[in-house]
Amino acid sequence: MLKNKTRNILFAIVVGVLFTAAVLLIPGKSVPAQGPDNVHIVVQFGHDGSLVREIQFTAPISGLAALQQTGLDVVTKDYGGGFIAVCAIEDVGCPADDCFCDPSNFWGNYSWDGNAWQAYGVGAADTQLNDGAVDGWYWGVWGETPADADPALAAQ
Repeated sequence: MLKNKTRNILFAIVVGVLFTAAVLLIPGKSVPAQGPDNVHIVVQFGHDGSLVREIQFTAPISGLAALQQTGLDVVTKDYGGGFIAVCAIEDVGCPADDCFCDPSNFWGNYSWDGNAWQAYGVGAADTQLNDGAVDGWYWGVWGETPADADPALAAQ
């Protein structure tokens, strides 16, 4: 009797291992990767040029954190309540103690949807980027549209 129980337990273990292996080997099924993920950050300095940086991270990441990981000089101001403004990137913009010093221009944050830039409805600290995203920063006049991302990404 004990011999049969042992054989049944071993049989169940073998079947379980084989079933698990079969599920993992089914085409189209895979275990999700745990990073590194990639995102492109496009920074447009108004009409004075642009640059692209690719960063690696483990998703998700906020747009602000991604910008800060580019290695660019980023000046921010924490206004409390979760609102953190980007004042300057690479010396373009305003100092932290007067983050909105230029009444005409500001740093806007956008998401590239494959066809056009889309403005976020939340602050950069509240956005969530995932693998393959293209996030944009634009120094310009309110309502002005940043240039398309494709040329900037292709140039990189």
